[in-house]
Amino acid sequence: MNCSQAVELLSEYYADALDENIIIEIKTHLLECQPCVGIFDDVTLIVTTARILRDGEHIPYPDEQVLWQRLTVARH
Repeated sequence: MNCSQAVELLSEYYADALDENIIIEIKTHLLECQPCVGIFDDVTLIVTTARILRDGEHIPYPDEQVLWQRLTVARH
């Protein structure tokens, strides 16, 4: 699995909505690819933030500079 394929499936992976074979491929890719791990961390942060905001709780945000750097690296 390459980065494009993995990134396309990360939301469904997070939601545990994929076939077991695809899950294994994504897990293997994430063990080998730090940029995709960063994107998965961002997906997790986005979902967590949305849940917390929906519930009206206050959350601490990550360092914006670091977040933009990770997104920039992921696009290359």
